[in-house]
Amino acid sequence: PEEMYKERNAVDLKADIVIMFFGANVPRTYDEMENKPKTFGQAYEDMRNFLKIDGVNTIYHSMGFYVRPVLDAEKKAVADKYGEMFIDMTDIRERDDTHGRFNHPGDVGMAAIADRFFEAIEPRVKEICSK
Repeated sequence: PEEMYKERNAVDLKADIVIMFFGANVPRTYDEMENKPKTFGQAYEDMRNFLKIDGVNTIYHSMGFYVRPVLDAEKKAVADKYGEMFIDMTDIRERDDTHGRFNHPGDVGMAAIADRFFEAIEPRVKEICSK
């Protein structure tokens, strides 16, 4: 049906669970910028607030696959501010077997990331499914 292809905002999906896992394409120069026009953390929080449906969905935050301490700290600050879970990927991104071509996660890395996400959201999935 044509309705299916209609442009919609992510918030229109009314997701029960949202995993915020992004930031890999933020230029590395951001980490050293002194006078940022808007911080990644501010933009990240704006996205979180856009996707949050009060009392309905659960937001999970995650460090990225790439080692970006500045971005990870800004993401964690947002998670902490709202009392939401921050998913740690340190062990996954430090393993040699998780990296594929061009330092992207390979199949093993993607499986490990998916497993980590499911481990974090499983209690909420069970709660949603029991209703």
